[in-house]
Amino acid sequence: MDTAAVEFDPRHRKLSNNENMYVQMLYNGGVLVSTIVNMLIEEYSRYVHNKDIYNTLSHHSRDYVKGLSQTAELLKGLNNNNNYMFTYSVNNNRLHCLFFTTQSAVAKFKQYSEVLLMGAIYKTKCFGMPLLLISSIDAMGITFLIASGLLTNETIPSYC
Repeated sequence: MDTAAVEFDPRHRKLSNNENMYVQMLYNGGVLVSTIVNMLIEEYSRYVHNKDIYNTLSHHSRDYVKGLSQTAELLKGLNNNNNYMFTYSVNNNRLHCLFFTTQSAVAKFKQYSEVLLMGAIYKTKCFGMPLLLISSIDAMGITFLIASGLLTNETIPSYC
């Protein structure tokens, strides 16, 4: 690969832990992203893009919500609401899969269980996992959501 092209390839622009901490410190101090980019280019003598900074800031902000990881916060919220039913599995201290639904959605599916539609959305930012939506169609032809799930991938073992 051309050395000039390498610096524009996102796989070769990953910031180090020290650079990530430096970005977070500068941003928390009120420094603008464009200024942070210029400071990193000057300090580390390599190409840095605004998107690299936004990715670093996004990654840091989603790590913790109210002192808990976002996954723990989601599970806590589901557990504290009697209307939700859910199941999940953890593999190597990471969420492997999570499925959740409401009691009313299950009751409606029992009434209209002829059609089952499943589709995954891959560009979910919050958890970095594909979002699986399971839906059906009632007698009037109206689609309704039965359940949602977060998966590591769409292989059979990922379905809890």
